Parts: sequence; structure tokens; C-alpha cells
Amino acid sequence: MSHVEDWASKRLNTLSGLLKREVRPTDVSDDRLADVVEHLSQDTVWVPYERGVTQQLMAQPLERAARPRRATFRGAMGLIAGTAVVPGNSADDGLYIPLIDQMRETLAPCGMVYVGDAKMSALATRAHIQATDNIYLTPLALIGQVPADLYAWVEAALRGKVKLSTLYAVPAQDGDKPTVLGRGYEVAREQSGQDTTGAKVTWSERVLVVYSPQHAAAQEQGLQQRVTRALAELQALTPPPGRGRRQFTDESLLRSQAQVILKRLRVDGLKVAQPFGPPRAFRGHHLSLQD
Repeated sequence: MSHVEDWASKRLNTLSGLLKREVRPTDVSDDRLADVVEHLSQDTVWVPYERGVTQQLMAQPLERAARPRRATFRGAMGLIAGTAVVPGNSADDGLYIPLIDQMRETLAPCGMVYVGDAKMSALATRAHIQATDNIYLTPLALIGQVPADLYAWVEAALRGKVKLSTLYAVPAQDGDKPTVLGRGYEVAREQSGQDTTGAKVTWSERVLVVYSPQHAAAQEQGLQQRVTRALAELQALTPPPGRGRRQFTDESLLRSQAQVILKRLRVDGLKVAQPFGPPRAFRGHHLSLQD
């Protein structure tokens, strides 16, 4: 049973004043709420309702943003402006464009900044945002040519071939000392794709190559944990002889099992700077895994 009726009965004057009509406890009974939910479940009803509510919620922050000092959307931050309910086995890549089109009807058709995860960096999605005269901000997925490009961009920074800029966080209050977020530089690259009609779209994309000390420390800690775990699992493959301890009799199988561990923990290709223990005996031979 819903608790709305009991909650509303204690606030009838407030609700009546806000809604500009008399509100009775029976207006929010279980049966009445069920009728409302069923009515709103229709797309032809819900979509205009959601759009209207979102536009009203955004209206006041938009007016404040027109003020000369510290224009901001602070009042609208965190609001859900649109939703899409799809089966759990749906691929994420194809969900961005329909939702973006929904937002273009609700908020503004162009001039918006869409911020998303790496899955939003699919070429079709970026081409659609560009074709509709909007802006996107998303990490690039490490697929295709991106890993090689990223390696070259990082190498250029490490070798001093590019000028790095320091990035600062905006101080919370005037007079506060800025916090250093990292250092980086910008790369421009030409992109080409198709919009939803099949028309070709070309544009110059800005790629921000940024080094974050905090992110680097977290990455280093994660790497150390994976290396420690990998070394422990590698040693467990060749335990000292004893009762109940299985020994490999095939060196190729042992190396194959070791590679499975290294790849699963994402440490394959690394070199061990120091020995991780005395070499284990393998049928009279010493086995040393260096990568």
C-alpha cells in the first residue's frame, strides 16, 4: 500500500496552495495513483509531460544564467532531463543518438554540450552531435587506431616535443589558492563520418591529452596490486614437491597457464626488475618467467 495518502493528509493546505486547487486525501489514494501511473505509461502522454516538466525546471536556472556574475546552471544540476527504458540485452552504443534527439526537443536543438562515457565516443554518435551543431566531451575508447595515437601523443609529451599547460581547478571562493589538476596539451585531428540520413560529416576534433597526478597514483596502485597477485599465482603454479601438490610435467603447458594469468591480470609484457623468489624446480630444470 502507498503511504502517499497519509503523507498528503498532513499537508493539504501546502499542497492546495502550490497546486492552486483544493487537494483531498482521496485525490492521492492507491486507486487514484494507479490510474495516474497507467495514464502516464502511454508514450503519447509521458513524453510531452516529461518535456514540459524539464523545461519548467530549467527555466529559472536559465534566467539566472543571464546575470553578469557567475552565470551557472547550479539550480538544474543533477536533474534527470530524459530517460530511455530498453531491454537489458540492448547494446549501449545505439542508445545515445535517440536520447540526444529527445534532449534536443526538450532543451535546445543546438549549442548544447553532451558529456558521456567512452561508449558515447562511437564515431556515429560523434558525427550526429557534430551534424546537429552541438558539442561533445567524452573519453576516447581504446579501439582501432586510438591506442597507437595515444602512445604517440604521450611520447611527444615525455620527450618535450610539445608545450604542456597546467590545469587548475576553479577556486570555490575568491582568494582561495587554485588546485593543480594536471598538465596536458591539445591535438587537432580531422574526423569524417555519417549522420543519421547517411550524409557525410567532416569536422576538426580537439583531443585533450592530460596527465593527472591523482589518476596516475591510482593507476600505479592498481598495477602494483595486480603484479603482486600475478607473482603469487605464478609461484603457486610450481609449488615445492609434497603430498597433494600437483606438479606440471609439460613445460609448454606450464608456460601457457602462466600466460593466462598474466593476461587476465593485465600484466603481460611487463619485466620483473627483481627476482620474486628462488627459482622453482621443474623436473630437474629451472623455469624463469620474465614477462
